[in-house]
Amino acid sequence: MNNKNLVSIIIPTYNRVDDVIKLIDSLFLSEYRNIEIIVVDNNSMDNTTNIINSMYLNRELPVKVITLDRNLMAAGGRNAGIKHAEGEYLLFIDSDNIVPSNMINLLLNGFIDNPDLGFIAPVTINVNKGNTIFTMGGFYNFLTSMPINIYGGIKMEELENKINIKEYYSTKLCQNAFLVTKEVIKKIGGFDEIYYIYYEEADFGFRINKLGYKMYISSKAIIYHHHTMNKKNESKKLRDWGIQSPDVAYHLSKNRTIFMKKFAPWYCKILFFLFFVHVFCIYYSLIAVINKRIDIAMAIIKGYFSGFFLKVNYNIKIGIT
Repeated sequence: MNNKNLVSIIIPTYNRVDDVIKLIDSLFLSEYRNIEIIVVDNNSMDNTTNIINSMYLNRELPVKVITLDRNLMAAGGRNAGIKHAEGEYLLFIDSDNIVPSNMINLLLNGFIDNPDLGFIAPVTINVNKGNTIFTMGGFYNFLTSMPINIYGGIKMEELENKINIKEYYSTKLCQNAFLVTKEVIKKIGGFDEIYYIYYEEADFGFRINKLGYKMYISSKAIIYHHHTMNKKNESKKLRDWGIQSPDVAYHLSKNRTIFMKKFAPWYCKILFFLFFVHVFCIYYSLIAVINKRIDIAMAIIKGYFSGFFLKVNYNIKIGIT
């Protein structure tokens, strides 16, 4: 395998073997051929490892499966993939995506056009919500501790009618899919596994930004995200907030506080810890109670207290060479 300009594609997954197959099949159609595909199986119960190994054995493009003995979620799964990646570039993709054939080429062009670039991501299109923009990058409002998602919920063609779309947009974070250099990974040390789920991508982006690298969204590069729809008995509001289960609600509540500890300016921290953190805890808990999810309300409160006492990690090491 030619490691020069090799792109290692890291796909963490848990119980989504059908989605992973669709994603890999789309990657096999990529115009850019110097790739390796690394599937990190987070101890799935749907036979992901055996199915992927049997389907893609001795194919034109290499497919590695890394099988973990417990679910380390996105952050831990990505770190496990990083340790097995041989490429100069690392492309992280969530398992519920379809990749157009030109996407990798377009992202790599970003590094050619911008020598001081450290991070680039495609525009994510949410297929299950009318092909609207899921994310086109984002920033963070440290006064309220709320993320700002650029152009979310708008169709690309509608956006094109409103503004003159640039080829590259500056960002400080991006979810779902993004490409970085191995040099960047060596400097920042991978993903902070304290988050487990939620905020690990924002943390990753902000640490890259603090090193002085440029971070862009390529408006020409597109990826199609098949986001999970609400279940019949599930509150749409809770689902839209991403707190559809007690486990997720706990980590979302906890991680907001951890992220603010690590990156917020001192004056925003004062406002957050004196006011906003308490308001968010009460508000989300009440919404959960109104929706008859006492279990989620209790998880939010538990995460609220955990975030105060957990120590943050500013020096992440994952042992890559």
